[in-house]
Amino acid sequence: MAYAGIPQGERLTQSHEEFCVNYFQTDKPRESAIAAGYNSTNAGIVASQMLAMPKIQRRLKELRAIAAGPYIADVEERQK
Repeated sequence: MAYAGIPQGERLTQSHEEFCVNYFQTDKPRESAIAAGYNSTNAGIVASQMLAMPKIQRRLKELRAIAAGPYIADVEERQK
């Protein structure tokens, strides 16, 4: 993730980024927190806290926009 123009306090940590990607793919907050390296004992709480963070919400919105945008054609599609 590029950080140009994003203040340091608004940047995602590696764990935050992993949580966002996992959550985007699975829609399972607790499991996404565990996959990002958070303790399974309090992963549900941590996931809820992260989902309330504006920088996490912004990244999830970015991921949704990327997924909704045009995609790169595979080999078969390019040959048509």
